[in-house]
Amino acid sequence: MATSLDVITVNWLIPRAAIGVSCGYVLRVIEHVIWASKSPAEHNPLGNFRFSLMILPQCALFGVALGCVLLAIVAKFFDNWLIIEICSVGMPALTSFLAVDLRELLRRISRI
Repeated sequence: MATSLDVITVNWLIPRAAIGVSCGYVLRVIEHVIWASKSPAEHNPLGNFRFSLMILPQCALFGVALGCVLLAIVAKFFDNWLIIEICSVGMPALTSFLAVDLRELLRRISRI
């Protein structure tokens, strides 16, 4: 009998993680555009397009890496296939959205 971890393969995970990472990235860019429209121009020296290009690699890296690790943890403890299917998109989306904040948190912790 196959467990949830046995069924999760790279071919199954990559399309779902790509959808999740792109959703998290788009939400982060939308959040930045809304923030930039309400703040003075000197608070956004890069502009929206350059900011979106700057955060793309870290959103992809954090989204795929942490999303896959968190999905493996969820699959270990929950044997429900629906939960795993939802988390396969949700976890990369969440970690991709939080990538900028996680980078700042790691930077502050390393300075302590």
